[in-house]
Amino acid sequence: MKTDDTFSFYVQDFFSSYLPNIKSNSYNTIKTYRYAFVDLLKFFKEEKIEFNHMPMMAFKIEYIEKYIEYLKKKNNSCSTINTKIIAIKSFFDYLEYKSIDYLNISSQVTKIHLLKKDTPIPKYLTEQEVQIILNLDSPMITVKEYVVFLILYYGALRVNELCNLKIDNIKILDKSSFKIEIYNSKNNKNRIVNFECNYGKHIKKYLNSLNTLEGSYLFTNKYGNQYTKKGINYIINKLYCIAKSQSEDSTLFINEKIHPHMLRHSRAMIMLKHGVSLSEIKEYLGHENISTTEIYARLEPSIIEESLVRHAKSINYKGKYTKKEKESLENWLKNL
Repeated sequence: MKTDDTFSFYVQDFFSSYLPNIKSNSYNTIKTYRYAFVDLLKFFKEEKIEFNHMPMMAFKIEYIEKYIEYLKKKNNSCSTINTKIIAIKSFFDYLEYKSIDYLNISSQVTKIHLLKKDTPIPKYLTEQEVQIILNLDSPMITVKEYVVFLILYYGALRVNELCNLKIDNIKILDKSSFKIEIYNSKNNKNRIVNFECNYGKHIKKYLNSLNTLEGSYLFTNKYGNQYTKKGINYIINKLYCIAKSQSEDSTLFINEKIHPHMLRHSRAMIMLKHGVSLSEIKEYLGHENISTTEIYARLEPSIIEESLVRHAKSINYKGKYTKKEKESLENWLKNL
């Protein structure tokens, strides 16, 4: 048996060559897939399945099915299990790409269904909470920390997008308008976010204070390294706690802690309440499918009712068609 026909060989080639070079997957995607295979090897060890020198042709679909059951017994969530299934499916897509010999096992793995899961309800801050944070005036908050909140909220960015922003990715359009260029985000998508910010003077002040070396990160720590998720999380919770402590009505702040993605949800909800259409919000957030954006409307049924009433007033409905119009329509349909 050749060493390049083993499960171990293909796994190593999958991670070292295929994902980064052929698929151009992001570092975070590769890291997520790696966790799936680390757990798969743990499963193999518990089941006493020899994987180091296993010929790839000896791999059985039953291994994957038992692995899924193993994950369920370990109380992994549906989302976690589905992520691991997707990672394994990607591996078998790679095998099919490498050799037609693996077409059969690959097609079997493709038929494995993801687990059904309840759509999570996104948590978000109320408009009042956001406004109180925006109006904070505290010596405990640096300009950088305040601008992190502004860009994360007004840009509706994912935390990874914020961490990876370079100085030259943000452009000042006028005194309150900005453009952010986002590259290689989720699913390797690029997008541009244009936003209006009444607190733009703070963003300008921060930008003017930076070393404008090309390729420098927009936010860095005291060591000059780009901010991490943990660092961003610390900053927004710091601002949230200060706002809660300074608010005359602390009951407005119902969360013990918040996370960066809540600001993205908050921006979407507030835009929706102010009459921005779901299709526009979809583009703003960079969602691939409108169904992902629709969850915000389901959170507030009153928004749908208000939107229907608002748009119904602009419809000039005549009630009846004339005989001539009916005949014209019939002819048009016949010739379609």
